[in-house]
Amino acid sequence: ATSVVHTLAAGGSASVNFGYQQQGVISGTVFNDENGNATRDSGEPGLSGVTVTLKDSGGTTITTVASAGDGSYTFGSRDADSYIIAATTPSGFVATTATSTSVTLPAGGSANASFGFQQTGNISGTVFSDVNGDGIKQTSEPGLSSVTLSLYDSNNDFVTDVTSLANGSYSFTG
Repeated sequence: ATSVVHTLAAGGSASVNFGYQQQGVISGTVFNDENGNATRDSGEPGLSGVTVTLKDSGGTTITTVASAGDGSYTFGSRDADSYIIAATTPSGFVATTATSTSVTLPAGGSANASFGFQQTGNISGTVFSDVNGDGIKQTSEPGLSSVTLSLYDSNNDFVTDVTSLANGSYSFTG
């Protein structure tokens, strides 16, 4: 408390002390983890406009900020305590780090929490009957429907299947 009511008897004396503790700062960066290794590497840009939420140790929201153009965010003038910092996954991205983490802020000190996200992609094309055998779809070459295409990751692990549509088009999204 910054004020105290003290009743003083006639002719008496009193002493009242006030103690203050330095506040600290919580900061970090939200970044585009282009290689998906959960670490911000040289050249990986920050992501702007990502919502970062400061919560108390019980999970109650205290405040939110949006990351700046360089991906940085700051919660300044905070009391020493334990906090939870959470970042909202931006549209078109997947998290490569935890999206929520606990930090302990010492009196007058600082704490840091950074968050990585990798942009998702789209693979699409057309399955067609290559009548002239040149590997290029001509307007006269028909698309092939109901062809099953399989997607595998860089470790050759199966991801998913899609089936071409009536015009031969297909799309793997995400």
